[in-house]
Amino acid sequence: MDMLNVGGGELLLVLLIGLLFFGPEELLKIAQTVGSYLHQGRAFWSELLQTLETDNEELGGGTDAGSQNDTA
Repeated sequence: MDMLNVGGGELLLVLLIGLLFFGPEELLKIAQTVGSYLHQGRAFWSELLQTLETDNEELGGGTDAGSQNDTA
């Protein structure tokens, strides 16, 4: 589990320290809040990509239109 250069042991240590400082109830609330922010971020990113793809299609497909101008 090499996520962001953090190994399994390091992640476990961070979770244990968080458990000691915040307690189980508060740590659960923090995890739910972070999960909610991640969900909102993914939804925003998905909507942004869909909007950009739609705008690109409306403008003529991007690189295909540019290659026609190069040959003329």
